[in-house]
Amino acid sequence: MPDSEETEPVRLAVAQTAMRSDPRDSAEFHVSGREIRQAMREAREAGATLVHFPESAICVPDKHILSGATRPRPGRRTGSCSPGAHCGRS
Repeated sequence: MPDSEETEPVRLAVAQTAMRSDPRDSAEFHVSGREIRQAMREAREAGATLVHFPESAICVPDKHILSGATRPRPGRRTGSCSPGAHCGRS
């Protein structure tokens, strides 16, 4: 980069919001939107020029809702894996 060009520094903010799992619930989307806008305001007030939100910051849809399936019975494996478990691997 030539010496004559000036560059603007980028100050990055990283934000986390509450996870919501039902994409059909419009009230949850409104709450997510308010939280994201608030985090953006706080980042700007702190001097950030860019805010990074995690993937699915607005909604992390439950796989059962997306597939149209009913919730599994209690105690039945759902595909989630607890730490230290084999998770279906032999």
